[in-house]
Amino acid sequence: MGGRESIWPKPCRPPRHEGIARHALDAMNPPERRPVSPSLRDAWPDDEVHLWKIQLDWPESVLARFRRDLSVEEQQRADRFVFDKHRRRYVVAHGAMRSVLSRYLGCDPRQVEYQTNSKGKPAIKPGLGDGILQFNLSHSEEVALLAVTQGRAVGVDLEQVREFSGRDGIVEKQFSAAEWEEFQRVPPPLRNEAFTLGWTRKEAFVKALGEGLSCDLRAFSVSLTPGEEPRLVHIDPSLEGRGPWALGHIDPEPGFCGALVVAGSGFVVRERVWSPEV
Repeated sequence: MGGRESIWPKPCRPPRHEGIARHALDAMNPPERRPVSPSLRDAWPDDEVHLWKIQLDWPESVLARFRRDLSVEEQQRADRFVFDKHRRRYVVAHGAMRSVLSRYLGCDPRQVEYQTNSKGKPAIKPGLGDGILQFNLSHSEEVALLAVTQGRAVGVDLEQVREFSGRDGIVEKQFSAAEWEEFQRVPPPLRNEAFTLGWTRKEAFVKALGEGLSCDLRAFSVSLTPGEEPRLVHIDPSLEGRGPWALGHIDPEPGFCGALVVAGSGFVVRERVWSPEV
């Protein structure tokens, strides 16, 4: 496993499309630059959040290796995909996630076991590691993002910017009233991007909460205007007690956008690009 690494600086309003992430983590304190340890278990400060970018299109040799690492349930789920490219990308995304998490847990990838909460959010099964590792995975087309923390609730979401069927109706009926008003102010040529920004930010927050489809998307508002700083504008009191929350924007590839939501403050996000061991 290898790749380049970097540290997100203090949030500021950086230019768009530079590096893996354009971000504004409102609750982050100025980070101290630290050398990166070659071991994921050694010298990992608990104020670091690791964000992995994973490319999903790899040759058959990589695919076969990662398929062997999957659980029987994951292999069966992969086999249910109708299209081969979706099956291959699922295998690489979940095989790569096992590869990364095993390095934090100090075990073989095949020994990584998951459990889900009542709303379906996955977590490491008790008995592996020290019980504080939290993670979240999202993938779209040929790109995946994996966020890993020590004890901090985290959610990440990724989507390709494109035309969505029923886009305006989704915003009007499923987003908050404030988001619908903001969306209508966005120039029409930018509305596909605005929708994707809003959707990924809301999905990342719901995933961080661990609420799944039971969460009312109208109970909180995010900013969604392209080019403006990402913000959690409003959170219903029923959700607010689990914070504070930090929201960041991610530009992993041209034509894609994503969002990262992390509980707490005073942390630094370290980016890494995953590649298979050869």
